[in-house]
Amino acid sequence: MDWLSLFLLALLLAVAYMQVLQGVISALIMCVLTLLCTVICFATYEYVALSFLVGPLGDLSIPVAFVATFAVPLIVLRVAMDALISRATLIPVLIDRACAAPLSLVTAYVTTGMLAVAIQMLPFGGSFLGHAGIDQETGDENTLWLNPDRFAVGVASMMSNGLFSGKSRLSDEHPDLVQEIIWAQASPHELRHVVPPGSIRVVKVEQRDYIFDKTVGKGRRGRRSGTPASYDPQPPPDGKQWYLVRLALKREAHDEDQRHRFCRRQIRLVGSERPGGKLVNFAPVAINDNDTPRRAVRITDDKVYTPSDGSEVDFVFELPVDAEPGFIEYMIGARADLGGHRPESDISPTEPAALGNQGRDATVSGGRDSSSSGRSGRSGRGDRVSGVRSTLSSHFGDSLPMVMSSFQDFDLEMNRGALVGGHVYGNVADQGGGSRSLSRFEVPSDKRLFHLEVEQLRARSMYGKALNVTVTTVQNYRLRDDAGRSYTVVGQYVVAPVSGREVIEIQYFPDAVAAAGRGGIRAWARIKRRDLQAAGNRLVYLFLVEPGAYITEFTTGRRPTDLRDLNLVAPN
Repeated sequence: MDWLSLFLLALLLAVAYMQVLQGVISALIMCVLTLLCTVICFATYEYVALSFLVGPLGDLSIPVAFVATFAVPLIVLRVAMDALISRATLIPVLIDRACAAPLSLVTAYVTTGMLAVAIQMLPFGGSFLGHAGIDQETGDENTLWLNPDRFAVGVASMMSNGLFSGKSRLSDEHPDLVQEIIWAQASPHELRHVVPPGSIRVVKVEQRDYIFDKTVGKGRRGRRSGTPASYDPQPPPDGKQWYLVRLALKREAHDEDQRHRFCRRQIRLVGSERPGGKLVNFAPVAINDNDTPRRAVRITDDKVYTPSDGSEVDFVFELPVDAEPGFIEYMIGARADLGGHRPESDISPTEPAALGNQGRDATVSGGRDSSSSGRSGRSGRGDRVSGVRSTLSSHFGDSLPMVMSSFQDFDLEMNRGALVGGHVYGNVADQGGGSRSLSRFEVPSDKRLFHLEVEQLRARSMYGKALNVTVTTVQNYRLRDDAGRSYTVVGQYVVAPVSGREVIEIQYFPDAVAAAGRGGIRAWARIKRRDLQAAGNRLVYLFLVEPGAYITEFTTGRRPTDLRDLNLVAPN
């Protein structure tokens, strides 16, 4: 039984009834004062709590400030109005009370809603009087009967956007205040709920290509009988992106034992789902794993998380691809603006550029001579669209760039020395022959594997830099042939220097691409953006094409690149 809703409903009826008995003049005065004090409360309670009360009261500072900034002005103003205005009326009692009824209902609804908000601000954790903001089984948000809390917040937001508008509006900082309160209420009572302003700092923002679903291993580390934890990479859903914000949690935000503890819904990112759209709250879906910090693992509502290494934490949010992040808030009180931070890409950070005429002598199996092909070279669509250009070693074939014998892997599937699918990486100097080695890609008999190699260049202009930041996924990189067929990228490999040593990483996901209908690109495990920008790297995209296909075009989803000058013909 939701006793809290029942109590608030009884209170609403009692307040409305009391106001009706007072008559229309009293009801009008009380309605106006209630609305005015509601605006005063929402405009000042956070400042009062975080400036004066957070030290002595801690987590109670928010609800105490909320009640005080609403009730104190309301009582003072009501007493003053009673002293100044006579409420004598010659209106018949029946008409007087009938006219007072709608005003009394508004007053009762707003007053009950303010009390409902204040009660839910109390850091009791879980349920209170039979009401739980978050259903522990389904994760759904529960609402109060008649939604008095949302009504009060809606009235304040409407007035903040209208008559009482200023430099900032309530909806700019609290697009859904009731949802924020519900999220905070769901965290355990023993956790902190309020931290001082300035307790966090944004270190960086980044767009990740995937997060991990982690399965905890069995047994103790180092024992033969134990099994290590497994990590299942998850790309973002269609139309979404994994948006990572790395926060430095300062000492003002930690517990008494100098540790940081938090729940998933104690962090929120505020932003719009599209440019110029309505602001909404986003909760993180993943954080960096304590065992392998470079991996972001999915998190749930029912757990308390404690970073094991330092005070920097990666929070990953699922945002629409066109989202505009505004700011991030840690618990209640600590906010940091995201407007001045451009996201870095965890994958290949730039688009392939046009190949133009410099690729005419590329090493291609089965290439056709341009003089006999009946197709003249055209360079009109070969302009560079971003910081990458072709080198002279694109080719068809199933050989790996080198024999891999010493490597680490994700989701590896191999068959007699052939890479069927997965992600492998290791130091170039450690590779060679061995009993467990990979030397080739497993290619379906009815397909041919094309290696398109590009060379990383730095963006040469502000336009190029902006484009490099904007293009954060290569899932839609495609080839097209003269028959109009389209081929999706199924993998990639790169050789680049990392901390003075050459590292090779290979990704190949043909089955996943066939099942999902999207590209098979993942984030690099060891190679970062700065490594790709260094000299001496090689970056290659992989495509499965039809035998005999004449490749005419490469597209990144923006501008196509004309490849006809390269005379790329797959072997039959």
